[in-house]
Amino acid sequence: MENDKYQIPKYLDDPFKIVLFTLDEFLALVIPFFIGLWVFDFPICGSIVGAIMVFALKKIKGERGHYYLYHLMYWYLPPLRKFRSTPPSHMRDFLG
Repeated sequence: MENDKYQIPKYLDDPFKIVLFTLDEFLALVIPFFIGLWVFDFPICGSIVGAIMVFALKKIKGERGHYYLYHLMYWYLPPLRKFRSTPPSHMRDFLG
């Protein structure tokens, strides 16, 4: 049998990473940089704001878990995506 035909990941629950950051941390770092670069012409300030946002995200996710922000978005923001097996978040009480 060929050993390299199938690849089994070592950790199944690891989030997708870009370099050292997860996707949301990477976006929190890059978006303020580009806004500071194009809109205000201050890329250093944008990168400082992005670094502060990444630090805050890592702090929040470290205390509550990786998917804590996604759970908050599900409960408190308007529905961005409809799920088949999960009821809408505005339905808090179910009768019989």
